[in-house]
Amino acid sequence: MCCNWQTGGTHGCAASSGLPSHSIVRLIRRTGMKIKGDHRMKDRRQTSAPVTTAATDYQKTIRVSATPDALFDALTSVSGISAWWAPATGSGEVDGDLKFLMNFPEPMLIHVDQATRPKSVQWTVTECPFPGFSDWVGTRPTFTITSVDGDVSELHFRHHGLTSELDCIDICTTSWNSYMASLRDYVEGGQGAPLGSSADQARRVRDGDDQLLEGS
Repeated sequence: MCCNWQTGGTHGCAASSGLPSHSIVRLIRRTGMKIKGDHRMKDRRQTSAPVTTAATDYQKTIRVSATPDALFDALTSVSGISAWWAPATGSGEVDGDLKFLMNFPEPMLIHVDQATRPKSVQWTVTECPFPGFSDWVGTRPTFTITSVDGDVSELHFRHHGLTSELDCIDICTTSWNSYMASLRDYVEGGQGAPLGSSADQARRVRDGDDQLLEGS
């Protein structure tokens, strides 16, 4: 597991990935990973490849008091994505590209493979320069929306390729669990807990993620 890391630092990298700085350091120290290699997809045409269905993919299902269209909008509009996950630019429409720059010099790029209103959204991570997360390149976050009853919907999120074999699985699981709850809060009440928000910072304090390791 490796990643190009020319500038910045673990603190900037952690802010970019939505993960605490000391968790990045702990991950690097524990695994002895080297921060080098290529963090980009070799061929953008890979975005049309079939989605894998590994049993160990990260998955989460949430029930939301909102219509499927409201959920779909939160997953495809830049303002919506920024309100529950992390600041984003670009386009969340089909064949669009989302850019997550945050506090790191190089952005994570996500290509929108599918956006079928109001049923499904599929992304592919095409570039990820954050140290310790180069294995995200080629993985496919996928959102499937189902109407349950009236204004109640169910969202099944599966991050294809984010498996228990990856060293980042623990901190990625914690983060995705938090941002799925943030998505629900945003769609239901208009206020999420995206990266950098006061609510996100409070969550880090609650989870013990506010203390940085020496040298991080």
